[in-house]
Amino acid sequence: MEKVIQETLMQLKNQDETLFKKDVFHIVNGEVMYRNFVKSGVIDQTQITPFNEAMCVHETTFPVFSEAFVQMRAKGHHVSARDYLKKVVDPLEKMLEGNSS
Repeated sequence: MEKVIQETLMQLKNQDETLFKKDVFHIVNGEVMYRNFVKSGVIDQTQITPFNEAMCVHETTFPVFSEAFVQMRAKGHHVSARDYLKKVVDPLEKMLEGNSS
């Protein structure tokens, strides 16, 4: 399966090189997709981050990533707020800071 993923990523890069420019920052759906993109070498690791948030389950609140939001999401996922931040928010720091190079 991994070989199929790698081949598909290379085909995608060959079809549209603009998706892989240095000024494009990619957010992918979770750790597995992140690892496959990084392993393929199609996207530089500084240009990609996983979004490890299962927004389809458990309650949420606004604004996103506020203290109340983090507490609610952590409780729903049965983890501490610190663990939630480490898993979900920390990987997004380079995007949130605008540092994709």
